[in-house]
Amino acid sequence: MRVKSISINLLRIPLKKPFISSVRRVESTEDIVIEVETVCGLRGYGVATPSIRTSSESLDSIISVVGDVFAPKLVGNDVSNLEKTLTTIDHSISANAAAKASIDIALHDLSSKAVGVPLYRFLGGRHNKITTGISISHNCLDEMIDDACTAVSNGFTTLKIKLGSPQGIEDDLLRVQEIRRAVEKTIEIGVDANQAWSEEDALTFAERVTAIGANLSFIEQPVRSTEHHALARISAASNIPIIADESCSSVQEAIVLTSNGLVDGLAIKLMKLGGIRCARAAYEMARLRSKICAATCLMESPIGIAAMASFCSGRDFRFIDLDAIALIASNPVMGGATMAANTVVLSEQPGLGIQGIEGLELINTIN
Repeated sequence: MRVKSISINLLRIPLKKPFISSVRRVESTEDIVIEVETVCGLRGYGVATPSIRTSSESLDSIISVVGDVFAPKLVGNDVSNLEKTLTTIDHSISANAAAKASIDIALHDLSSKAVGVPLYRFLGGRHNKITTGISISHNCLDEMIDDACTAVSNGFTTLKIKLGSPQGIEDDLLRVQEIRRAVEKTIEIGVDANQAWSEEDALTFAERVTAIGANLSFIEQPVRSTEHHALARISAASNIPIIADESCSSVQEAIVLTSNGLVDGLAIKLMKLGGIRCARAAYEMARLRSKICAATCLMESPIGIAAMASFCSGRDFRFIDLDAIALIASNPVMGGATMAANTVVLSEQPGLGIQGIEGLELINTIN
């Protein structure tokens, strides 16, 4: 399975409506799509979603790393030994997790196509339907309540509320209280502060949100990613599970967080960990330590969602939030993953099952 060429493309997909968190406002997904073609005609798709805040990666940095660092190590070479090839990629440059994820996903796509099975089965999965929750964007209170009720009416049974209000903890508590009142008691609710709170605010929120009977299932990344000791103190004091997201941006951080008991769980993203191989390592470390695992995503294309959903199949994720595919205005990816109510449905074709992608803007091809 020798690589003939690697194409680097840009793919933009408008959202149905802007998505807002304490970090940023997003109006479209914006991904680098990688196509790895072999001399025998197989084509593997991978994707990288930039995030300056999470991984310090931009579109330009991903294009540069893939074209200048990874492509020379792949074009003309046999990539049949997946583990060896991914080790070479990982060792070729530090950090750059999303860029690494694009190659990791493309090579997993190729490897599963080579043996003629869907990627989810190649990864040990048993089913092609993954139930997902959905995030509620940080807007005015009435709009958040309306979005939550609409999500429930569309079949979603788990909501993740984006918090971190500029008005402070009181405003965040009000949002949770009113959304809880607006939806059925059976609907599971978690919150994500995206690093917006101080330790004191997080402790206050955890105590008071329990007192108002909000019945939260988790609190995700309450404080800044580097504040590990604060995370530990919040986890120890909170009756609600604390999940690390931005704090878990590498396998090494996953080991620190789980081995030292700093948090109750990890939010696992392909884009921040470097792809499927490293996500597996983080997942297995968390499960070894009996930690909660959540599967999450950035605002990324259906290609990345298909890869993450394939990884989820057959694994014990307590919370799954692969909602980006439900938030885009239309899906330009033919095959791969589709959305039906609250379920991501994976293709039964070999690999990711992608038959083509509309709207790709070619940036470069390396032969």
